[in-house]
Amino acid sequence: MKLSVKVSLIVGALVLLFMVCMAIVSNMRVSGIMEGTAEKSLQNQSKIAAQLISDGIIKAELDVLYELANRAETRTMDWEIQRDSLLPEIDRHGYMDFGIVGPDGIAHYIKDGSTSNLADRDYIVKALAGEPVISDVLVSRVIEKPVVMFAAPIFANDMVAGALIGRRDGAVLTDMTNHIGLGNTGYIYMINPQGTVICHPNTDLVYNQFNPIQAVKEDPSLRSLAAFFEGVLNNDNGARQYDFNGKTLIGTYAKVPGANWFLIGTVEKDEFFFEINQMLIGTLLIAGAATVIAVFIIILVLRVSLIRPIDEIVTAATALANMKFDIDISGERKDEIGDVQAAFRTIRDELKETITDINEAKHRAETANEAKSTFLAKTSHEIRTPMNAIVGMSELILREKISPEVYEYTMGIKQAGANLLSIINDILDFSKIESGKLEILPIHYYFRSVINDVINIIRIRALEKSLVFIANIDSAMPNDLIGDEVRIRQILLNLL
Repeated sequence: MKLSVKVSLIVGALVLLFMVCMAIVSNMRVSGIMEGTAEKSLQNQSKIAAQLISDGIIKAELDVLYELANRAETRTMDWEIQRDSLLPEIDRHGYMDFGIVGPDGIAHYIKDGSTSNLADRDYIVKALAGEPVISDVLVSRVIEKPVVMFAAPIFANDMVAGALIGRRDGAVLTDMTNHIGLGNTGYIYMINPQGTVICHPNTDLVYNQFNPIQAVKEDPSLRSLAAFFEGVLNNDNGARQYDFNGKTLIGTYAKVPGANWFLIGTVEKDEFFFEINQMLIGTLLIAGAATVIAVFIIILVLRVSLIRPIDEIVTAATALANMKFDIDISGERKDEIGDVQAAFRTIRDELKETITDINEAKHRAETANEAKSTFLAKTSHEIRTPMNAIVGMSELILREKISPEVYEYTMGIKQAGANLLSIINDILDFSKIESGKLEILPIHYYFRSVINDVINIIRIRALEKSLVFIANIDSAMPNDLIGDEVRIRQILLNLL
């Protein structure tokens, strides 16, 4: 079937589709459905915010503290070294103070040097058990103000040797989450498992450790908020309506992963339903946009008929470029797309055959190279055995009482033999050179000793040719050097 015929059939079907769309629009006016959709969207935002706080804020802060806790200086468990290392990090990371906690739970604070017994604090128990942790908002025993404590274990010899703690102002969680908003009037806050507010745009609620579940006993106006908090604590996530400070609010909540807290996203009811009403009004515009929808559907159908097969060919070609020869294209079309599909299959089969031939040739080359390396290693080993005997015999002669001239000649034989052994070892290095694994060994050596060895070897050759060999060494040339003595001696011999 030609493409023009397909387009005619599509346009005819669009008329029927338009009528169906009008019926759908009338059903979409049901406010209950819209309200549920908006509520679910708000709840998803709360879940995303809870995940963001867990991964992007709390985890990031604990990772930084863990890195500081396991620096080499901190792991020494030497107070003076730890204090000098951590003191400049306090202000740089926004903390009020750092403290080192020993296995006995006694904390030594960096700034003022004070101590405090924190062995009964839950976050200290977890940190000394090897777990980075953040506390709820609590009243500090040192400064007697609401604070949030971060703690990370200090490991030494694969064991927990102590903990590094960081103190921050009680409103720090609020500061971290203030940038997360919900609509125009919405905001987020957090409570702990007891229903105490630990993060809120109104920091007075945090500093006063506001808990409506307890406060409702004295203030009945908090009954709705207290019931909402109790519902939050009994469910990991959900949504409810409640009253607070003379306003009716919609609250959705989710548990913060990795922390025993609950994040609550709240927005005023008027704004919540205003957005729903706007959505309902928007559905009325769908009828006027029927032409746009029709064009969109035409494009969508064309995508199914033409673009999607082309996308499949592109995907298959990409896979083929990555040497995946088991890829195929679905369908057997009788048009131009089918011709392209057939051409692709031909290219795939020919390329597969070519790659197979290349791999076989590569295997043969690798086998030949391995045989060469084996030959070099075996030959070098067989030569090295008599050379070791020559060097050994030279050493025995040098131990006897011999004339200076014989001593000099024998020393030359020994040094030449040792250098020849080094060269034989270099033969074994050829395979390393081919694989890029030849190593230069930086060791301490004496330059004059290397020159002396070279002179003793070369002088014999020079005498045979009636040449005078003179070595002039710059007095500024240092004698004690660091390098590969064997390679340097070999280079000088090759040059001479």
